[in-house]
This record gives sequence, structure tokens and C-alpha cells, in this order.
Amino acid sequence: MAREVSATLPSASRRVSLAKLVIGRERLAEECGVSVKTLYKYLNTLGSYVSLAPAEVIEAFLLMKCRGIHFYTFPPGDTPWLWLLVNVFTVDLLADLLELYRSLGIKTYAISVIVDSGVDRYWRKPCSAIHADYTEDYWNTFWSAVDKVKILRKEFGFFYEVVVPDYVDDYSSAWGKKHCLWIDNYTNIDRTLENVFYMIEQDKNIKWLDTCTGLRRCTRKYSEVYRSLRKPRSPQEVQDRSCQPVHL
Repeated sequence: MAREVSATLPSASRRVSLAKLVIGRERLAEECGVSVKTLYKYLNTLGSYVSLAPAEVIEAFLLMKCRGIHFYTFPPGDTPWLWLLVNVFTVDLLADLLELYRSLGIKTYAISVIVDSGVDRYWRKPCSAIHADYTEDYWNTFWSAVDKVKILRKEFGFFYEVVVPDYVDDYSSAWGKKHCLWIDNYTNIDRTLENVFYMIEQDKNIKWLDTCTGLRRCTRKYSEVYRSLRKPRSPQEVQDRSCQPVHL
């Protein structure tokens, strides 16, 4: 069930906390390494929503903003946040939240959105219950979500990135076996890298977030994957992919 996104009036305790934050603006500006004017500029991006959120949240936002740290999440409706995380199965919630933010004066052009591929929901099942590849139904959901985000982007002006769907290797407890997504000696890493280059070719106007996957309990593989992702790949090397479900 989709969670309703709504805002509430600030409680007396929140207003007191916000007053303390404003009083301590010089200390916070010094801690952030910016001027008080810059601090208020950052606060201005949150509009009147500043008065709805706990001062601790506002202070955390300012510290991250000043230090260039982006923490992505999907916040409660009464919490202003500029770094939003949704997945292809929950992208409809984004429209409601953005509309609420705009009505309360949040500068939506300052928002950054990550659209996750939702692999946890797709792959975390018994191995006998999953396909060896992403199905046509999944790809329809994926591209429909991307199209919705593009439409919202035109209306609200935010920046967005899309996570490339990967092939995981760390759900053994849910699968009931190891390496459920391997095909013979073709590992989840091989399949993920293939998918990365394939997706880039599908839409070069999207800012893709490549997935640096690895093998279960083998962290050294991550550096090898990273080097592979940095290596240029020609379109001729990108193989055609089939969406037909194939059981292992």
C-alpha cells in the first residue's frame, strides 16, 4: 500500500527548536565553514517547510549541504529534504511529494532524485521462484517509471539519475543456494557489466548510475569491476539482450 504523503503544522516544541537553530546561526555557519548569508541561502531552498521540520533535521541538512554530502532517502511528508530516493516500483510517490514540496515553497529545481532499479524486491526470493533474467514485465515497469520521472522533471526542474539494474550475488539465504544468477561460468559480475553497457546505449540522455557489483564475500572483486567500468567500450561490444525468462 502506498504511503500517503502529507504535511502537519509544527508543534510548539518544534518551533522552539527552530528558534534555537536560528539563534545559533553564527555557530552553525562557522561549523559549516560558510557565511551566515550562505547558510540562509541554503535554508531558503526549503521554503516555509523549514517551520515544519525538527531543528535537528534542518541542522543535518545544512551540514551536509555545506560539506557536499548527499544522503538520499524518501522522507516522511513533514520532513524537507533535497536528496530523494525512489525505486521503479514506488516512483508514483515522488509526484505527490514534489507537489507538496512546491505548495510549501521548496525550490524543486534544487532537488536531486535517484531512481533505484528495485533489485531487492525483484531478486530476494527463493531461487525456484525467480527468473534467470529480468522479464518483459520488469522492463515495462522500469521504462514506465523512467518516463514518469522525465515528465516530472519537465514540470519541477529537478536533477535525476537512474540506477542500472544489476545481478546480485548476496541473497543466498533467500535463494536457498549460492550463485543463483550465474549461468555456468558466466558470473553475476559478467552479466552486470554487460547490462551496464547495454543500458547506456539504450538512452544516452539519461544520467546512469553504474552498479559496482561483486561476488558474495569477495570484496576484492569490487576494484576489478570498477576498473572494467572505467574502460571504454565500443557499441559493437554491446551485445543484444533478450528479455525472455529463462529458468536456471
